[in-house]
Amino acid sequence: MKILDSGLIHPFMFALFPILLIYVNNIAEISLESLFLPIVIIYGATILLVIIISKIIKNLTKSTLIVSSFLLIFFTIGHIQLLLRGNEVFGLRADSLTVMGIPYVILLSIILYAIYKKTNVTKPNKIISVISIAIILSFVPTAISNSSEVVTNQFFEKIDFDTDKKPDVYLIVLDGYAGAKSLEDNFGFDNSNFLNSLSNTNFYVSKNNFSNYEWSNLSMNALLNMNYLDTYPDYSIDDYLLLRDLYNSNLVMKTFQTNGYETFFIDGGAPFRNIHVSTETLCHATDNGLLQNLIDTSMISLVSKKFSTISWNEIRTCAFEELENIPNKSNKPIFTYAHINLPHHPYTYDSDGNLIEYPEIDEELTEKESNHRYVNQVKVANKKILEILPKLISSSEISPIIILTSDHGWGFFHHFEQPLEENRTFLLQRHNNLQAFYPSTDTESYDDLTSVNVFRQIFNDNFGTNLQLLEDKAVFVKKDSVTSNYVSQTDVTEIVKPKN
Repeated sequence: MKILDSGLIHPFMFALFPILLIYVNNIAEISLESLFLPIVIIYGATILLVIIISKIIKNLTKSTLIVSSFLLIFFTIGHIQLLLRGNEVFGLRADSLTVMGIPYVILLSIILYAIYKKTNVTKPNKIISVISIAIILSFVPTAISNSSEVVTNQFFEKIDFDTDKKPDVYLIVLDGYAGAKSLEDNFGFDNSNFLNSLSNTNFYVSKNNFSNYEWSNLSMNALLNMNYLDTYPDYSIDDYLLLRDLYNSNLVMKTFQTNGYETFFIDGGAPFRNIHVSTETLCHATDNGLLQNLIDTSMISLVSKKFSTISWNEIRTCAFEELENIPNKSNKPIFTYAHINLPHHPYTYDSDGNLIEYPEIDEELTEKESNHRYVNQVKVANKKILEILPKLISSSEISPIIILTSDHGWGFFHHFEQPLEENRTFLLQRHNNLQAFYPSTDTESYDDLTSVNVFRQIFNDNFGTNLQLLEDKAVFVKKDSVTSNYVSQTDVTEIVKPKN
């Protein structure tokens, strides 16, 4: 049993733990082959850490304890952060780096001090090794029982296309792009040149549309599932995990897949990182879904969320480049969902589209300056879109269908905290979004279409379906200013709906 005493087992058991944890909870979407790369990377890093630390402290048995402690902290912090979401401590978000960092630093310091003071660590190594083996073995029955379970989206209904014509379909979402009225009334910006260019390219630009929700993960779920979220059987307004799962297995992409389409997701700053029903996801840090999940739930996520100006430019540039190259990805008909974090902050461009680095946190930012920076990003988005649309339109013999939209409008961030009864201006700003369709249609049914009905109308007009359109509604979902948790929802259709 000397190997148990040495501590050479438990670091590798704890290195395997986060991989198995993600695997058993996503067994329907993760192949066994995808385990190989994360295991090689993490085991390689574990071996390297053990060697380096043992060289420094001149004690192999103590170094294995230090490495195991670090691995547990490194890979659990993202999961703990998710569990703490929606709670607060002393008026601060419980899942913030400030609040979480203090106990983690204290805990690691205590562990390191205890290891340092302990003369003989043979017994602790043996106990921890046995515990680590038991933890890994506990995953076996869970993996076996979960292997036959498939997470289903209860919004799912089988929608069969009744047409032999299958054009490529592009859903291009510009995050936070305000509608023409809001841009003119609230930002003093005339966007008619861009909108006229769309019209001249045979787009139909909606005039009376509005977003159903003012937050990305809500509005995109409504659009991609063609339903209001409160009609979902298990819906709870603060259930972040449910929102993620609905997004991952959304009805629109499933429908295209079951009708013979290849589906592509371009993550240029989307509300969630993964869509399991996508044939391929582009612009991720890695194409390995399990490895990406490890990044998102480890200590790396705390760093990666603080993107620099250059990083955000790379993410947005990647999205536009991949969107342009999509027609070359498959010989089958394709559906592409590109979600691009533009003109949404962080603000990274000047009026000429050059990169500019503003302070990451600017508490003194005035509404006037914020609006100025936002308009700069609208101009950049306009230029990029007008460059890429002709390439998509001419990429196939059959004229494609293009939906150019935004998940919501835009408003100065300080307005979020105002009471609903004083928030009329903010509501109008936040729900007034962009919406344009190619090719242009003679019917006016697209003029006041909201997100929840977009694909119902698209499917009916182009794919021979007969889906019922839902009542167009706007729902204000209040977000707690401290925890960022959703706390209430109110129908604000009468405030948001344009008056004819």
